[in-house]
Amino acid sequence: MDRLATVLVLIVLVATLLIFVRITGFLSYSSITISVQEKMSGKILLAYEPTIELGNSQTIHTEFINTGTNTVTAKVEIRVHTYTNGSIKPSAYYYDSPVLLNPGMRRNYKVVFVPPDAGLYYIQARASYDTRVVETWGAFSVYYPTAPPQPPQIIYQPIAPPPTVGPPRLYLECPGRVNITKGTSELISIILRNVGGADIHDLRFYVSTTGLINFTINPKQVSFFGVNRSMVVLVSVDVPEDIPDGIYPLTFDVMSSEVRESCEIELEIVSAPAPAEEVCNKIPNYRFLIITLEGEIAGAFSQGFDTSLANRSLSNAKVHLSLAEDYCRLRDFENARKELEKVKKYVEDATLQLASATLFVYRPPAFAVPWSLILIAIIIVLILAYLYYRRKRSLKRPRLLREAAEEK
Repeated sequence: MDRLATVLVLIVLVATLLIFVRITGFLSYSSITISVQEKMSGKILLAYEPTIELGNSQTIHTEFINTGTNTVTAKVEIRVHTYTNGSIKPSAYYYDSPVLLNPGMRRNYKVVFVPPDAGLYYIQARASYDTRVVETWGAFSVYYPTAPPQPPQIIYQPIAPPPTVGPPRLYLECPGRVNITKGTSELISIILRNVGGADIHDLRFYVSTTGLINFTINPKQVSFFGVNRSMVVLVSVDVPEDIPDGIYPLTFDVMSSEVRESCEIELEIVSAPAPAEEVCNKIPNYRFLIITLEGEIAGAFSQGFDTSLANRSLSNAKVHLSLAEDYCRLRDFENARKELEKVKKYVEDATLQLASATLFVYRPPAFAVPWSLILIAIIIVLILAYLYYRRKRSLKRPRLLREAAEEK
């Protein structure tokens, strides 16, 4: 019994000690280090009307959110571009005053734009906060007052629509790291795949990176992304010569009505120029982009979209890619580089033109029958009905004649 009592006392003492240490934290202060890792990040939101009538104004709402842990000074800029003949041209520029935002704080900024003409317009919303920037795009169409009153709708008529079973799911293929020499530009391709069981609508792209480099993204926005389809998003990065060497993160986000995905790419900026012959190593990547865009253009054409501008730009890209291959075989790397720069431009143009052609499409109005034909048809129907009634009445014998015939 004494031994049993001793064991029980020891168990109680150990349990009490463990509970005491766990609750109070005594005996552990010297071994615990608490720290908060600083993070600088932000998010920009964009809202507007997708279609307006010519003569009305477009109200553009933006909101920047400080999602990091540091206090930042943020400035919001809005640019409106007109899409004309396969390219975009600046139409208006607005900017907000810089403001100090603590973590979690928001900054709203609203502008009003009056479109001068009907057509397609792109909105570029950009927020710079300390050493970083975040950017997104949107698009809206302006129609004439005589246009049909219904809003534009996307026409999608696949030849053999796949079954839409299960939730939507988006998969991104992003390069982990991209090496870029100072004073040069690089085209980064990101592959999007709809691997879910439902269509995805209204895809918006968000790019966030250091404010020391310039970048453009194409396409700007995608209205429809079908099941089992893939598409290419191009991010062109221009690196100035005075940027410090190092690794700069670039975050790419995709947000839609159904899903959201993101990936991060490391941009390794180096001073040492790459060997001249390495310019030819870009040829396989451009060839892959051209083949992928060909498939996207063919798919859009089969659905009835006008892809003539995108086809023309892609044909020019093929011509200059062939010239670049010839220069590489001749070891004329300088001319090969110039030809690949043209390929880069035409590939970006084709991507923008394809997305613009499929962005907003008005359904063709139903055939309107003239009122004169409707009136003639009504008169003919009434005449036929009257003749039928007269004939039926003439064949019906009066009651007195029927009774006389029965008596006989």
